Amino acid sequence: MLLHTQELSWEALEHLVVALAVQVDQAVEARPFGRNGQAQGGIDVVAFFASGPAAVYQAKKYERFTASDLRKAVLTYANGSRPFGARRLVIVTTADVRDTKVDLELARLRGQHQDLVIDLWGRQQLSDMLFALPDLVRRFFGEHTMQVFCRPLPGQEEQADSARAADRLELENYSTHLDMYLRPCPTW
Repeated sequence: MLLHTQELSWEALEHLVVALAVQVDQAVEARPFGRNGQAQGGIDVVAFFASGPAAVYQAKKYERFTASDLRKAVLTYANGSRPFGARRLVIVTTADVRDTKVDLELARLRGQHQDLVIDLWGRQQLSDMLFALPDLVRRFFGEHTMQVFCRPLPGQEEQADSARAADRLELENYSTHLDMYLRPCPTW
């Protein structure tokens, strides 16, 4: 099942990228870079980390994403001023990126720009990441979508019930043993 990422507004997509930089990439701080109309050098979001250089993200609200779109996105950043000393560029798009031409272009660009780590997150990758983040799904796609999209898979519900039962048994055993220690000592 895939989320309907193409229904996000451009602003919502940018805010989702900020949230993913923090929750998935473990950034200590992430924020949109600049405001509408400013030259941004191929950066929509910048993220900072406790150890290591910053990472930059481009948010692309596209219905279709091609090898040419990928090339343009990478070159805009790679040939720009590269602020923040970022060594990682993440291109995030609402479109499906499953295409041999896109994959081959990504490999070519990675080889051409070995000083950069270039990642591509499309609809499938976003859905995979968000499956484990129900709060973000609720925030960006609504309560109903979260209930349907993030529901436990068959078998996981039984595992959760078993784990809860085991936890209850362990707590009862602990309480019984604790009670024995807390009773007053018998006097003979």
